[in-house]
Amino acid sequence: MRCMNQYLSVLVAFSFTLATTAFAEEPCTILEQYEVSNMQPVRSQDGVSFCYAFASVALVQQLYCKNKKGGCVYSFDPKTKTSADDRLSVVDALALVSEGRLVEGGAETLTLHAIKNKGSLALEKCAPFDGLIQSDHKFASLGVKSNWWQRLRDLFKQYRSYDTLAMAAPAEQKFARACAIAEKVKETANLKTDVDQIATALKRDEFQKFAKEAILPNQCEESRVPLPSFSVKTLGSADPASAGPKIASLLKNDTPVNVSICTAGPHPKCGGHAIVLSGIRHKCCGSSCSRQYRIHDSANVFWSKADRDNYSEPWVDAGIVLKKVEQFGGDPVRWLEF
Repeated sequence: MRCMNQYLSVLVAFSFTLATTAFAEEPCTILEQYEVSNMQPVRSQDGVSFCYAFASVALVQQLYCKNKKGGCVYSFDPKTKTSADDRLSVVDALALVSEGRLVEGGAETLTLHAIKNKGSLALEKCAPFDGLIQSDHKFASLGVKSNWWQRLRDLFKQYRSYDTLAMAAPAEQKFARACAIAEKVKETANLKTDVDQIATALKRDEFQKFAKEAILPNQCEESRVPLPSFSVKTLGSADPASAGPKIASLLKNDTPVNVSICTAGPHPKCGGHAIVLSGIRHKCCGSSCSRQYRIHDSANVFWSKADRDNYSEPWVDAGIVLKKVEQFGGDPVRWLEF
Protein backbone atom coordinates (compact mmCIF):
# COMPACT_ATOMS: atom_id res chain seq x y z
CA MET A 1 0.00 0.00 0.00
CA ARG A 2 2.85 2.34 0.80
CA CYS A 3 4.51 1.55 -2.53
CA MET A 4 1.26 2.42 -4.31
CA ASN A 5 1.09 5.78 -2.50
CA GLN A 6 4.64 6.52 -3.50
CA TYR A 7 3.80 5.63 -7.09
CA LEU A 8 0.76 7.90 -7.02
CA SER A 9 2.82 10.72 -5.50
CA VAL A 10 5.39 10.42 -8.27
CA LEU A 11 2.63 10.27 -10.90
CA VAL A 12 0.87 13.34 -9.51
CA ALA A 13 4.14 15.24 -9.30
CA PHE A 14 5.05 14.23 -12.87
CA SER A 15 1.60 15.24 -14.13
CA PHE A 16 1.84 18.59 -12.32
CA THR A 17 5.25 19.21 -13.87
CA LEU A 18 3.86 18.48 -17.34
CA ALA A 19 0.89 20.76 -16.72
CA THR A 20 2.91 23.69 -15.43
CA THR A 21 5.41 23.23 -18.24
CA ALA A 22 2.64 23.16 -20.84
CA PHE A 23 0.91 26.27 -19.50
CA ALA A 24 3.91 28.26 -18.32
CA GLU A 25 4.21 31.62 -20.04
CA GLU A 26 7.06 31.83 -22.46
CA PRO A 27 9.66 34.44 -21.47
CA CYS A 28 9.33 37.76 -23.28
CA THR A 29 12.14 39.87 -24.66
CA ILE A 30 12.13 43.49 -25.79
CA LEU A 31 14.40 43.62 -28.83
CA GLU A 32 14.20 47.40 -29.29
CA GLN A 33 12.26 50.17 -27.58
CA TYR A 34 11.93 53.91 -28.21
CA GLU A 35 9.98 56.26 -25.94
CA VAL A 36 9.39 59.93 -26.68
CA SER A 37 11.01 62.23 -24.15
CA ASN A 38 9.26 64.98 -22.18
CA MET A 39 5.82 63.36 -22.26
CA GLN A 40 3.77 64.46 -19.24
CA PRO A 41 1.52 61.95 -17.42
CA VAL A 42 -1.74 61.09 -19.16
CA ARG A 43 -4.63 63.30 -18.04
CA SER A 44 -8.20 62.08 -17.62
CA GLN A 45 -10.98 63.55 -19.76
CA ASP A 46 -13.49 62.16 -17.25
CA GLY A 47 -15.98 60.82 -19.78
CA VAL A 48 -16.51 64.21 -21.45
CA SER A 49 -15.84 64.20 -25.22
CA PHE A 50 -12.78 66.44 -25.07
CA CYS A 51 -10.31 63.82 -26.35
CA TYR A 52 -9.38 66.02 -29.32
CA ALA A 53 -8.16 68.79 -27.00
CA PHE A 54 -6.31 66.42 -24.65
CA ALA A 55 -4.48 64.82 -27.59
CA SER A 56 -3.64 68.19 -29.15
CA VAL A 57 -2.33 69.65 -25.89
CA ALA A 58 -0.24 66.50 -25.29
CA LEU A 59 1.63 67.17 -28.56
CA VAL A 60 2.11 70.86 -27.82
CA GLN A 61 3.09 70.10 -24.22
CA GLN A 62 5.86 67.74 -25.31
CA LEU A 63 7.27 70.38 -27.65
CA TYR A 64 6.97 73.07 -24.98
CA CYS A 65 8.74 70.94 -22.33
CA LYS A 66 11.42 69.83 -24.77
CA ASN A 67 12.32 73.45 -25.45
CA LYS A 68 11.84 74.78 -21.90
CA LYS A 69 15.07 75.32 -20.02
CA GLY A 70 15.21 72.69 -17.28
CA GLY A 71 12.20 70.84 -18.70
CA CYS A 72 8.76 70.69 -17.11
CA VAL A 73 7.72 69.65 -13.61
CA TYR A 74 4.55 68.36 -12.03
CA SER A 75 4.25 67.76 -8.31
CA PHE A 76 1.33 67.95 -5.91
CA ASP A 77 1.29 68.59 -2.16
CA PRO A 78 -1.82 66.90 -0.67
CA LYS A 79 -1.55 68.91 2.55
CA THR A 80 -1.59 72.38 1.01
CA LYS A 81 -3.36 71.27 -2.21
CA THR A 82 -0.84 73.25 -4.22
CA SER A 83 1.21 72.12 -7.17
CA ALA A 84 4.32 72.96 -9.09
CA ASP A 85 2.74 72.56 -12.46
CA ASP A 86 4.09 73.38 -15.93
CA ARG A 87 1.22 71.67 -17.70
CA LEU A 88 -0.67 73.65 -20.33
CA SER A 89 -4.39 74.28 -20.03
CA VAL A 90 -6.75 71.94 -21.85
CA VAL A 91 -9.67 74.28 -21.08
CA ASP A 92 -7.86 77.18 -22.73
CA ALA A 93 -7.21 75.05 -25.82
CA LEU A 94 -10.90 74.13 -25.97
CA ALA A 95 -11.88 77.80 -25.79
CA LEU A 96 -9.43 78.78 -28.53
CA VAL A 97 -10.65 76.30 -31.10
CA SER A 98 -14.36 76.96 -30.50
CA GLU A 99 -14.23 80.75 -30.23
CA GLY A 100 -14.95 81.05 -26.52
CA ARG A 101 -17.04 77.90 -26.12
CA LEU A 102 -16.34 74.46 -24.64
CA VAL A 103 -17.64 72.00 -27.22
CA GLU A 104 -17.76 68.21 -26.98
CA GLY A 105 -16.38 66.54 -30.09
CA GLY A 106 -13.89 68.31 -32.30
CA ALA A 107 -10.93 68.01 -34.64
CA GLU A 108 -7.31 67.83 -33.57
CA THR A 109 -6.01 69.56 -36.71
CA LEU A 110 -8.24 72.60 -36.10
CA THR A 111 -7.26 72.65 -32.42
CA LEU A 112 -3.54 72.49 -33.17
CA HIS A 113 -3.83 75.32 -35.71
CA ALA A 114 -5.81 77.43 -33.22
CA ILE A 115 -3.05 76.98 -30.62
CA LYS A 116 -0.36 77.66 -33.23
CA ASN A 117 -2.07 80.88 -34.36
CA LYS A 118 -2.47 82.12 -30.78
CA GLY A 119 1.16 81.30 -29.98
CA SER A 120 0.48 80.78 -26.27
CA LEU A 121 -1.60 78.81 -23.77
CA ALA A 122 -2.63 79.42 -20.19
CA LEU A 123 -1.12 77.16 -17.56
CA GLU A 124 -3.22 74.28 -16.29
CA LYS A 125 -2.90 75.36 -12.65
CA CYS A 126 -4.95 78.47 -13.43
CA ALA A 127 -7.99 76.34 -14.31
CA PRO A 128 -7.09 72.74 -13.39
CA PHE A 129 -9.19 70.13 -15.17
CA ASP A 130 -8.32 67.66 -12.40
CA GLY A 131 -10.06 70.01 -9.98
CA LEU A 132 -13.31 69.63 -11.91
CA ILE A 133 -13.16 65.88 -11.42
CA GLN A 134 -12.28 65.58 -7.74
CA SER A 135 -12.30 68.02 -4.86
CA ASP A 136 -8.70 67.59 -3.72
CA HIS A 137 -7.34 68.73 -7.10
CA LYS A 138 -4.94 65.79 -7.16
CA PHE A 139 -3.95 64.21 -10.44
CA ALA A 140 -7.20 62.51 -11.48
CA SER A 141 -7.17 58.78 -12.14
CA LEU A 142 -8.02 57.54 -15.60
CA GLY A 143 -11.49 56.08 -15.91
CA VAL A 144 -12.98 58.34 -13.20
CA LYS A 145 -16.48 59.58 -14.07
CA SER A 146 -17.67 62.31 -11.74
CA ASN A 147 -20.50 63.72 -13.88
CA TRP A 148 -19.43 67.30 -13.13
CA TRP A 149 -20.24 68.31 -16.73
CA GLN A 150 -23.85 67.18 -16.39
CA ARG A 151 -24.17 68.92 -13.02
CA LEU A 152 -22.98 72.18 -14.58
CA ARG A 153 -25.48 71.72 -17.41
CA ASP A 154 -28.31 71.13 -14.91
CA LEU A 155 -27.45 74.27 -12.92
CA PHE A 156 -27.28 76.35 -16.10
CA LYS A 157 -30.72 75.07 -17.13
CA GLN A 158 -32.00 75.83 -13.63
CA TYR A 159 -30.95 79.46 -13.91
CA ARG A 160 -32.20 79.83 -17.48
CA SER A 161 -35.63 78.48 -16.45
CA TYR A 162 -35.79 80.96 -13.59
CA ASP A 163 -34.61 83.82 -15.81
CA THR A 164 -37.39 83.11 -18.31
CA LEU A 165 -40.09 82.95 -15.64
CA ALA A 166 -38.82 86.03 -13.81
CA MET A 167 -38.38 88.38 -16.74
CA ALA A 168 -40.32 91.13 -14.93
CA ALA A 169 -38.51 90.65 -11.60
CA PRO A 170 -36.33 93.49 -10.29
CA ALA A 171 -32.72 93.38 -11.46
CA GLU A 172 -31.49 93.08 -7.86
CA GLN A 173 -33.61 89.97 -7.34
CA LYS A 174 -32.37 88.36 -10.55
CA PHE A 175 -28.77 89.16 -9.67
CA ALA A 176 -29.21 87.64 -6.20
CA ARG A 177 -30.60 84.49 -7.81
CA ALA A 178 -27.66 84.36 -10.22
CA CYS A 179 -25.21 84.71 -7.34
CA ALA A 180 -26.91 81.90 -5.38
CA ILE A 181 -26.68 79.50 -8.33
CA ALA A 182 -23.14 80.70 -9.07
CA GLU A 183 -22.15 79.64 -5.55
CA LYS A 184 -23.55 76.17 -6.28
CA VAL A 185 -21.65 76.04 -9.59
CA LYS A 186 -18.40 77.01 -7.91
CA GLU A 187 -18.86 74.39 -5.19
CA THR A 188 -20.06 71.66 -7.56
CA ALA A 189 -17.07 71.86 -9.89
CA ASN A 190 -14.39 73.08 -7.44
CA LEU A 191 -13.84 76.14 -9.62
CA LYS A 192 -11.16 78.77 -9.09
CA THR A 193 -13.33 81.31 -10.92
CA ASP A 194 -14.85 83.97 -8.66
CA VAL A 195 -18.60 84.00 -8.04
CA ASP A 196 -19.19 87.31 -9.88
CA GLN A 197 -17.67 85.93 -13.08
CA ILE A 198 -19.78 82.76 -12.82
CA ALA A 199 -22.93 84.81 -12.17
CA THR A 200 -22.23 86.84 -15.31
CA ALA A 201 -21.56 83.66 -17.29
CA LEU A 202 -25.00 82.30 -16.31
CA LYS A 203 -26.57 85.03 -18.46
CA ARG A 204 -25.11 83.59 -21.67
CA ASP A 205 -27.58 82.14 -24.14
CA GLU A 206 -25.64 78.92 -24.68
CA PHE A 207 -24.32 76.32 -22.24
CA GLN A 208 -20.96 76.00 -24.04
CA LYS A 209 -20.32 79.75 -23.64
CA PHE A 210 -21.33 79.63 -19.99
CA ALA A 211 -19.03 76.65 -19.37
CA LYS A 212 -16.00 78.42 -20.81
CA GLU A 213 -16.54 81.61 -18.81
CA ALA A 214 -17.38 79.74 -15.62
CA ILE A 215 -14.40 77.35 -15.75
CA LEU A 216 -11.66 79.59 -17.16
CA PRO A 217 -10.96 82.54 -14.81
CA ASN A 218 -10.33 85.89 -16.50
CA GLN A 219 -6.95 86.12 -14.79
CA CYS A 220 -5.76 83.06 -16.73
CA GLU A 221 -5.05 85.45 -19.58
CA GLU A 222 -2.18 86.75 -17.46
CA SER A 223 -0.75 83.25 -16.96
CA ARG A 224 -0.28 82.56 -20.65
CA VAL A 225 3.12 81.19 -21.61
CA PRO A 226 4.62 81.68 -25.08
CA LEU A 227 5.02 78.53 -27.11
CA PRO A 228 7.81 77.63 -29.51
CA SER A 229 6.87 78.12 -33.16
CA PHE A 230 5.73 74.94 -34.83
CA SER A 231 4.02 73.64 -37.93
CA VAL A 232 1.24 71.08 -38.01
CA LYS A 233 1.94 68.12 -40.27
CA THR A 234 -0.50 65.47 -41.48
CA LEU A 235 -0.20 62.22 -43.39
CA GLY A 236 -2.71 62.08 -46.21
CA SER A 237 -3.29 58.34 -45.87
CA ALA A 238 -4.90 55.95 -43.42
CA ASP A 239 -3.37 52.92 -45.15
CA PRO A 240 -1.31 50.90 -42.62
CA ALA A 241 1.33 50.34 -45.32
CA SER A 242 1.95 54.11 -45.35
CA ALA A 243 1.02 55.05 -41.80
CA GLY A 244 3.03 52.30 -40.07
CA PRO A 245 6.50 53.22 -41.40
CA LYS A 246 5.88 56.96 -41.00
CA ILE A 247 4.72 56.58 -37.39
CA ALA A 248 7.73 54.38 -36.60
CA SER A 249 10.12 56.93 -38.08
CA LEU A 250 8.58 59.80 -36.09
CA LEU A 251 8.58 57.95 -32.77
CA LYS A 252 12.18 56.85 -33.22
CA ASN A 253 13.05 60.51 -33.77
CA ASP A 254 11.47 61.65 -30.49
CA THR A 255 8.26 62.98 -32.05
CA PRO A 256 4.87 61.98 -30.58
CA VAL A 257 2.09 61.22 -33.05
CA ASN A 258 -1.61 62.00 -32.76
CA VAL A 259 -3.94 59.54 -34.48
CA SER A 260 -7.70 59.44 -34.87
CA ILE A 261 -9.18 55.98 -34.42
CA CYS A 262 -12.51 54.22 -34.61
CA THR A 263 -13.53 52.46 -31.39
CA ALA A 264 -16.71 50.76 -32.61
CA GLY A 265 -15.82 49.55 -36.09
CA PRO A 266 -15.67 51.37 -39.43
CA HIS A 267 -17.88 54.28 -40.44
CA PRO A 268 -20.70 55.12 -40.00
CA LYS A 269 -20.58 53.55 -36.51
CA CYS A 270 -17.02 54.63 -35.89
CA GLY A 271 -17.02 56.04 -32.38
CA GLY A 272 -14.18 58.43 -33.24
CA HIS A 273 -11.51 59.00 -30.63
CA ALA A 274 -8.18 60.88 -30.44
CA ILE A 275 -5.05 59.40 -28.87
CA VAL A 276 -1.31 60.03 -28.92
CA LEU A 277 1.39 57.47 -29.65
CA SER A 278 4.45 58.08 -27.49
CA GLY A 279 6.60 55.00 -27.99
CA ILE A 280 7.34 51.98 -30.15
CA ARG A 281 8.94 48.63 -29.39
CA HIS A 282 9.48 45.13 -30.77
CA LYS A 283 8.43 42.45 -28.28
CA CYS A 284 8.94 38.71 -28.60
CA CYS A 285 7.41 36.06 -26.33
CA GLY A 286 8.94 32.78 -27.36
CA SER A 287 8.48 32.48 -31.09
CA SER A 288 5.68 35.07 -31.20
CA CYS A 289 6.80 38.62 -31.98
CA SER A 290 4.88 41.86 -32.45
CA ARG A 291 5.40 45.58 -32.89
CA GLN A 292 3.74 47.66 -30.16
CA TYR A 293 2.87 51.33 -29.64
CA ARG A 294 2.75 53.11 -26.30
CA ILE A 295 -0.68 54.70 -26.02
CA HIS A 296 -1.19 58.10 -24.41
CA ASP A 297 -4.99 58.00 -24.04
CA SER A 298 -7.09 60.40 -21.93
CA ALA A 299 -10.05 57.99 -21.92
CA ASN A 300 -8.20 54.67 -21.87
CA VAL A 301 -11.35 52.58 -22.02
CA PHE A 302 -11.08 51.16 -25.53
CA TRP A 303 -8.25 48.66 -25.00
CA SER A 304 -8.91 45.19 -23.62
CA LYS A 305 -6.58 43.67 -21.04
CA ALA A 306 -5.37 41.34 -23.75
CA ASP A 307 -4.35 44.36 -25.87
CA ARG A 308 -2.24 46.14 -23.31
CA ASP A 309 0.65 45.56 -20.92
CA ASN A 310 0.13 48.57 -18.66
CA TYR A 311 -3.03 50.45 -17.65
CA SER A 312 -1.97 54.09 -17.38
CA GLU A 313 -0.06 54.17 -20.67
CA PRO A 314 -0.58 50.78 -22.28
CA TRP A 315 1.59 49.15 -24.87
CA VAL A 316 -0.77 47.94 -27.59
CA ASP A 317 -0.18 45.81 -30.67
CA ALA A 318 0.60 48.17 -33.56
CA GLY A 319 -1.60 46.15 -35.92
CA ILE A 320 -4.65 46.76 -33.72
CA VAL A 321 -4.00 50.51 -33.62
CA LEU A 322 -3.33 50.78 -37.36
CA LYS A 323 -6.55 48.91 -38.12
CA LYS A 324 -8.51 51.42 -36.01
CA VAL A 325 -6.72 54.28 -37.81
CA GLU A 326 -7.60 52.78 -41.19
CA GLN A 327 -11.25 52.43 -40.13
CA PHE A 328 -11.33 56.14 -39.28
CA GLY A 329 -10.04 57.03 -42.76
CA GLY A 330 -9.41 60.51 -44.11
CA ASP A 331 -6.36 62.26 -42.72
CA PRO A 332 -5.95 60.67 -39.27
CA VAL A 333 -2.20 61.03 -38.53
CA ARG A 334 -0.70 64.29 -37.20
CA TRP A 335 2.52 65.55 -35.64
CA LEU A 336 4.34 68.80 -34.97
CA GLU A 337 7.59 70.06 -36.39
CA PHE A 338 9.66 72.66 -34.60
